[in-house]
Amino acid sequence: MRARTGNEAEKEQPGRPQAADFHDEEDEEENEGGGDSEPEEGPDNDVGDDDGPGPAKRPRIDESQFPWQPVREISRALLHPELQLTLELVENYTLDLKAARRSLTNSPECPEFPEEQWLALLAGKAVNLDSVFTADHSTSINEVQTHEISEGITLRLSENMSNPSEAKRVIKNVDEWTTTWHTYIQAVLVAFPHRYRELALYQQYMSSLFRTTTIPLHCRVFVLDRAIRNRVGRCRNILLSETNKFRDLERSHISPVGMAYQEFEEGRSESRLKRKNDRARSLDACRRWNGGVCPSSDGKCRYKHVCSRCKGGHPVSSCPGRV
Repeated sequence: MRARTGNEAEKEQPGRPQAADFHDEEDEEENEGGGDSEPEEGPDNDVGDDDGPGPAKRPRIDESQFPWQPVREISRALLHPELQLTLELVENYTLDLKAARRSLTNSPECPEFPEEQWLALLAGKAVNLDSVFTADHSTSINEVQTHEISEGITLRLSENMSNPSEAKRVIKNVDEWTTTWHTYIQAVLVAFPHRYRELALYQQYMSSLFRTTTIPLHCRVFVLDRAIRNRVGRCRNILLSETNKFRDLERSHISPVGMAYQEFEEGRSESRLKRKNDRARSLDACRRWNGGVCPSSDGKCRYKHVCSRCKGGHPVSSCPGRV
């Protein structure tokens, strides 16, 4: 009988893995998994999660389901070329507004501009020119802290470090508006360099309104300016230079037949009447009010609704000093 060699003995042991078998299995795993693949995520495979499963991922929105999507590209192609450029930049900035603002404000090209107004500007929204005007003339140092409470809700805390009594200023004349507008233009052109013509034409339009409007009513032109810029900021198919699209706003805010103008006039009339009544009002106590029979309210009565004895805010019948 011939003795079996060691190699023959190993061949007859099917349960013992060979070194080559390990290499074959590794090659098969690499081919199946595409190399160094990461473990699949799932409820039964939480890798490195000691505290339980994390929050569920937000489902990806299907933009093809938007009802406006089929005509979007057609409508966009019909827009003015300057509007198309503005939309492209706004869409890019709004992917991460805070990151865009951080990059811009850290750039040497960044002009002087209120930090809180950059977000509105980059998003294509209307900027508060009164805030820009206030910042231009402010000597205060404001420390601003923001705390995100939840998604979309941020708490903003501002602390005036040098002049607590400094109040917010409001644009009151043409020179102040023009100076503030130039500051605004410098900021816009950093983020939207192609909008120079649009902004220049709008300034010409506003200048013509100031020239043709009586000075006491320039405040109505400021209101019209805010209304126009709000409309352009809410829409994506209007340029500031397309002034023919603002006729309804002109009629409402600066025409005597406009609704907003009528409300303004009513408010002015009430203020004038109140001042007149205050000047004509007697300092004497109202006898009828002290007797409990005055039909007028305190603001409309010619006499003061105070105690005829001690001038307190109670009728004489309730006066503590009455004997």
